[in-house]
Amino acid sequence: MRVQNVRDLVTWILRDTPGWDRQHFEAAIKTGESQPVAVTNPVPVHFLYVSAWSTGDGVAQFRDDVYGWDGVDELQITSSL
Repeated sequence: MRVQNVRDLVTWILRDTPGWDRQHFEAAIKTGESQPVAVTNPVPVHFLYVSAWSTGDGVAQFRDDVYGWDGVDELQITSSL
């Protein structure tokens, strides 16, 4: 997943976590070491991956499934003839 302005997002997520202002986590990044943080107010995150959808006017949109997650292999019908 890619996140634009990830440092702004981290600042928002850590907004109520004592000791983790922007300067502190920027310094933590510079160390290059992993530092798990117990976030005061965790943010629920849900992922949805779609490679096909319908627009409001009923037009079907299809995109390549670059990750191979859409289950197309399970939908293939093989002939037993």
